[in-house]
Amino acid sequence: MLSATELILLALIVFVVFGLHKLPQISRGLARLRLSFDKGLSEEYIEAIVEEEEVDDDEPSGETDSGQNRGT
Repeated sequence: MLSATELILLALIVFVVFGLHKLPQISRGLARLRLSFDKGLSEEYIEAIVEEEEVDDDEPSGETDSGQNRGT
């Protein structure tokens, strides 16, 4: 993790390279990128849960009637 002085130095470099008029555009782009990334992760998580439930539904539960009617 970066320390506070490293973050300040990084911010100053970004200000010098991009200028103040470009920073809002860059931050909007980064925010959209993060939202898109989070959305993709949540969709993959939901798909994994659905697939897991489908596999659980396809597998037999382990309970069978074969041993219940013996000897009658």
